[in-house]
Amino acid sequence: MRKSGLPVSRRRFVQGSAALGAAAAAARPRASHAAGDTLRVRSYSDLQVLDPAFILSAPETDIDECLFHKLITNTPGDTWEWELEAAASIEAPDDTHVTFTLKSGLGWTNGFGELTAHDVKYTYERVADPAVQSPYTEDWTTLDHVDVHDDRSGTIVLKEPYAPLWSTTLPALSGFILSKKAMESLAEHYFGRLTVC
Repeated sequence: MRKSGLPVSRRRFVQGSAALGAAAAAARPRASHAAGDTLRVRSYSDLQVLDPAFILSAPETDIDECLFHKLITNTPGDTWEWELEAAASIEAPDDTHVTFTLKSGLGWTNGFGELTAHDVKYTYERVADPAVQSPYTEDWTTLDHVDVHDDRSGTIVLKEPYAPLWSTTLPALSGFILSKKAMESLAEHYFGRLTVC
C-alpha cells in the first residue's frame, strides 16, 4: 500500500528512469568492427539519402560520420573546440585563407585511391555551387575556390572572412569530403538517394 499520493514508488521511478536511459542509449547509432573489413552501423530510423550535400535528418549525418572524413571534427562534449581529422595540419594565415595538408593513407573503397586535395576542392565547391541546389550552400556562401597545391595540400580561399567556418562548416556535415573520382563515375553525380517503401 502506498503512503504517498504519487502513482509510482521511488523504486519504480528509478527503475523506469534506468530503462529509459538504456533505451535512449540503444537508439543512438552503434558501430562495431566485425571480423574482416566490414563496418556495421545501426540507426534508429530509415535513411533517405547518403549524399552529404543533401542530408535530410540526423540519422543520415550519423551514418555519414562513419563513411566520410572531414578536415577537422568537433571534440567530444559540448564545446566549440575542434581537432584534426583528415588534415595532418590546418591553419589560417589570414582571414580569407585556410591552408591544409592531408594525412597520408586515408583511402577510398572500390579502387578509388587515396583521399586527395582534389577531393576536398571537388566536394566544397560542389556544395557551394548554386546549380547543385544543396540545402547547405549557405555554409559555403563565402567560398571563392579551393587551390590545390599537390595531392595532399591546398588552400581554401574565401571571398570574405567567415567565422562559422571553424564551428558549423568544416567540422559539421558541410565538411564531409567525397571522392571526386567516385562521384564523377556516377551518371547524376549524386548517390544514395533511397526510395523508402
